[in-house]
Amino acid sequence: MKQRKQKDFKQGRAYRRKTAALLFFGMLVLISLLELIPLEQEFSEKENRPLATRPKLSLEHVADGSFMAQYEEFRQDQFLVRNLWVSMKNQMDLLIGKRESGGVFKGRDAYLLEAVAAADQEKVKKVLGADSDFAKRLDAVASRAADNAKAGAASASSKYNSSGNLANSYLSRYNFRG
Repeated sequence: MKQRKQKDFKQGRAYRRKTAALLFFGMLVLISLLELIPLEQEFSEKENRPLATRPKLSLEHVADGSFMAQYEEFRQDQFLVRNLWVSMKNQMDLLIGKRESGGVFKGRDAYLLEAVAAADQEKVKKVLGADSDFAKRLDAVASRAADNAKAGAASASSKYNSSGNLANSYLSRYNFRG
């Protein structure tokens, strides 16, 4: 009687192992087959970025290795129920206390804020230099305009009113705005 129970137990364990192995193998085959279905997206609304597209297969791209690099990017961006996985990843990050993901910070009341990069000091100096150069040129233009006004150039500009528009007397009766 005891031997029969042991034999039944061993057969049950073997059956469970075979069933688990078949289920695992079946899931792998099913997922692989579902991945073959072309459900490509061009843009991710959740991440606000364009997604990689399927690379063109050619012998030269395979030979130089660029096809595999592009295909890896494509597979990272295009897979089954991608938005679900991205949402779950973001929720897990929030649960562990992480407030930044991909350069975006989560603020109060679910506001999403973009990370601000530090300014490049060389570019800042260049812009400030251009700004001061512009101010110098603007002063020169203003002084020339004042000199022209003093020299009697007012007669040439008398047809314009103070806001720089044509004086009403020069407009035809059809576009007179009174």
